[in-house]
Amino acid sequence: MTYMFFGFSLYSFVQRPIFRSDLSTLSVANLSDELPRLQKKYKRTRSISTASTLFSAVLLSYLLATDTFSKDKKPTMIGVVSQIFSIAVTSFFFESSEEQYLRLLKKEYLDN
Repeated sequence: MTYMFFGFSLYSFVQRPIFRSDLSTLSVANLSDELPRLQKKYKRTRSISTASTLFSAVLLSYLLATDTFSKDKKPTMIGVVSQIFSIAVTSFFFESSEEQYLRLLKKEYLDN
C-alpha cells in the first residue's frame, strides 16, 4: 500500500500538473458569451459535488449505524461523518468562489 502512494506522489512530481482555470479564458470581448456558459458549468459542478458528498455521508452513516466499525473507532467516524455532512450542506446552500466572482462580473459589466 505504501508503494502505491509513493507511486502517486512520484507521478505528480514528475508530471507537474498545471492548474488551468476556465476563468482565464474570460475577456471583455467574450464576456457576454462565456459568462453564462461558465455560470452553468460551475453550478453543475457544485451540484454534482454536493450530491456525491451527501451520498458518501449517508453511506458512512449507514455503516456507522450497522456497527461496521469497532468501538474504539466509532467516535472518530462520527466526527468524520459530521464533517462530510457539513461540507455537503455548505456546498448546497452557498456558492463557490468562482460562482461569486462570475456573479460580480455579470453585475459589473453586463448589467450596466
